[in-house]
Amino acid sequence: MQSKQTWLGVYVAGVLMSAACSTSAGGGAAGAAGTASGGRGSSNVPVDGVAGASCASAGSAGVTSTSSAGTGGTSGGDGGSPGNPARDGGTGGNGLSGNAGSASGGAAPGPSVAVPSAGCGKTATETPGQFVKHSLTSSGVSRDFFTYLPVGYAPKQAYPTIFAFEPCGGSGNPSTNVPIQNESKGRAIIISPQSKGNCYENQIRNSPDVTLFDDTLKYAEANYCVDQSRVFAMGYSAGSWMSIILGCERASVVRAHAQVSGGLPIFIRPGVDCTGNMPALLIHDATDPTNTINGGIAARDRLLRVDRCDSATQPWGPTPCVAYQGCKAGFPVVWCETTGKGHDRQDNLAPAAIWQFFSQF
Repeated sequence: MQSKQTWLGVYVAGVLMSAACSTSAGGGAAGAAGTASGGRGSSNVPVDGVAGASCASAGSAGVTSTSSAGTGGTSGGDGGSPGNPARDGGTGGNGLSGNAGSASGGAAPGPSVAVPSAGCGKTATETPGQFVKHSLTSSGVSRDFFTYLPVGYAPKQAYPTIFAFEPCGGSGNPSTNVPIQNESKGRAIIISPQSKGNCYENQIRNSPDVTLFDDTLKYAEANYCVDQSRVFAMGYSAGSWMSIILGCERASVVRAHAQVSGGLPIFIRPGVDCTGNMPALLIHDATDPTNTINGGIAARDRLLRVDRCDSATQPWGPTPCVAYQGCKAGFPVVWCETTGKGHDRQDNLAPAAIWQFFSQF
């Protein structure tokens, strides 16, 4: 079991690692710590961060939240300034009216109140239960994405919406991603933005793929019944790096992210690019030769730092996952380290673990 001092050592050691992965792409998550009373913070004040690197990846640190509002919280007290209505519960209120964070893993129990998008009530034109290809103009060029509406899709029901990012070489074929639809079944919308080339552009600042996320989310919110309080990001390999970038740069929009075999990008400036705390589930194999586990550890340890988690863990969900204790309420961190799987999307573990993790929000 690692101490906080060890986490920092791993994190700083990551800065010294720069081995590039030919089939990996980058992403970075960041977050904020805040007051424990009154729920999720709504005012983010950036502070300095420490970078870590592994396999063409580097870490980023977080920002601090100084006011509290919305749902959740480990103790009572009046809420502060209004939060993001789609993610933080809207206007501040009495902390006692929120859900108290649990002692195990820091998650606030039970889902939050749905925030329906403008597309609620609009009849969908595509057939549910299959991926349907669409195109739109993003950053001045035509980009493709796939949508998956759940079987039995009801246009007046606000659905959790999962953005799924594929590995390098998977563009045009959403089946290359973690098959989360096998677990979410009739309970979530899935959006799969496609890379323009072989991989997402997730090793550069101001990536057009972040803008693509913004544009596809706007499309989904306008055309489907999206629950704006439950927008998630997930991915495998290069796609997991993309989900981490969104967890950093779009923390006010993305409620949580999950990754299988990812890492942190070197370009992230923690106090500038990252906008809030971030719950996360990270799956990584100790023998992965492509995206080495050092990148996953760096990503995990940065989250433990900014979400103020303890070093203690307890079993969580499917084996071998563990949840870190003492995390800021509503921002759990779960780590699933396997061995002998190599660079694999881990279908026997990832879909069930990711859906269970997302379902708590």
